[in-house]
Amino acid sequence: MVGFVVANFSCFFEFGRIRIPKKFSKRYGPVIPKDIVLMVDNGDRWLCEYDHMSGRIAGLENFMEFYGVGVYWFLVMTYFGKDEFGVNIYSPKCCEIFYPKILNSGANIKEKDMGVFKVPLNYSISEENDGALFFCNVSWSDFRFFRLVIRSVHLNWEYAKVHVPEEFHSIFRNWSNDERITLWLLNRCWEIEIVCCNYDCAFGIGWSEFLNEACIRLGDTCIFECTGKRLEFNFCFERQEDNDFIVVNPDLCGVKFFQILFFRSLDHGKIVLPMSLGDNFFNSLSTVVEFVMLNNETWSICYRRNPPSFIFIKEFASFYNLKENFIVVFEYLGHSRFFVRIFEQSSLEISYSKLCKASKRDDIFLKSEYEFGFVKGDSIDVIRFRNIKGIVKDYVRMVDKAYKGPNLLSLWKRKHIFGRFVIVLGSSPIDHKLNNVYIGNFERSFSKDWINGPVSRLIAHKRQWRVIVKLNRNMCKLGRGWDNFIGDNDFGCWRRMYFQFA
Repeated sequence: MVGFVVANFSCFFEFGRIRIPKKFSKRYGPVIPKDIVLMVDNGDRWLCEYDHMSGRIAGLENFMEFYGVGVYWFLVMTYFGKDEFGVNIYSPKCCEIFYPKILNSGANIKEKDMGVFKVPLNYSISEENDGALFFCNVSWSDFRFFRLVIRSVHLNWEYAKVHVPEEFHSIFRNWSNDERITLWLLNRCWEIEIVCCNYDCAFGIGWSEFLNEACIRLGDTCIFECTGKRLEFNFCFERQEDNDFIVVNPDLCGVKFFQILFFRSLDHGKIVLPMSLGDNFFNSLSTVVEFVMLNNETWSICYRRNPPSFIFIKEFASFYNLKENFIVVFEYLGHSRFFVRIFEQSSLEISYSKLCKASKRDDIFLKSEYEFGFVKGDSIDVIRFRNIKGIVKDYVRMVDKAYKGPNLLSLWKRKHIFGRFVIVLGSSPIDHKLNNVYIGNFERSFSKDWINGPVSRLIAHKRQWRVIVKLNRNMCKLGRGWDNFIGDNDFGCWRRMYFQFA
């Protein structure tokens, strides 16, 4: 799975110059067939053609026109293999647009078959009585839905009047007073009493409760979709902010947004979140959030609510070698966890291996700003790992009371370094030839790979030292050769050494 970004600028859209990145075409172009399928999150599927010579996708402009993709909008396209591409659409406010399932019923649509269906989403709305908005689909017999703009009368009155246009009369023909309709919002449903009068109807008992529990407010546009069953609708709603319509996904999980990294973001070490995400989303996050990368690495990042932003990201940016004009896409997984995707300047997604490319740079670890303190107990030592910015993490090491050796401790920076551990030299590291080094229970796989024999090699500054290493479960002992290694490198007390399994 690899993705790329398509940016819609006025000159690109006007002259039909929207192309996929050259790096992507060079790598995957030969295996992509001519006919491809664009899949939107709501289940819509579009058939387009891929031109191997120019790298253009024929029909992409019509796709963007239908979904109302304007200037400065972004498409994140993910290649799933064979002929399938997933498409996520982002507004200029950097938030993903959640399109309801009602757009084309998941049917395959070719360019020649679109007809009136090519009208952009933002311009296919006509206003009727009582401020109701109705949206007409190309196939009345198979699929129908209508819209209702919430006015003050809908919030204050016990009954909300809904005007039904002529095209929808057949839907209400068999309805009678005092019946109840079922509205489905995600996995939850509400039953609302209806009152019919000619070709209009009103929502009665249950309507006010539905508005409160679904957090519907003044100005929202409610979308009612016929499910095919009598007296049953799927429901979603749009929220208008700054004269732009943003479709709201009531489930916070799955919310996506992106940010373009500028020099100021990297220099100040923070990423500001789009304000259009809303207060409900901002308030749901804890002060420390977790980033989950494609290579399954996890990072703990500080979150500040005012203004909403991820702060102290310099080490994260340095580790993944983030540069100006990189695009970072965030998907909310729930419980303050985000799935993070990174796209380079050429718009191609960066696929980091399990041992991150940036991890080869030794200067990353030399620039880490940390301090260490020790809280001693009767049977355990707590290693306090404190970031200069104030983040505190405690690592606990069981201590053998009978052991009288030097205070030689190791730390495993699991959140930041893969395949490495840290040794902090004690007060007298050279006085003892045998020094206990604790690796950690969560890295047994690495301790198994470490040579448990007469000699292990330590490589530093293009030189090699041979040190005897003995393993006992997750505790290893550095014996003969360790003092030479310390002396030759002039390591003093309380120095930190970073070890990587070669």
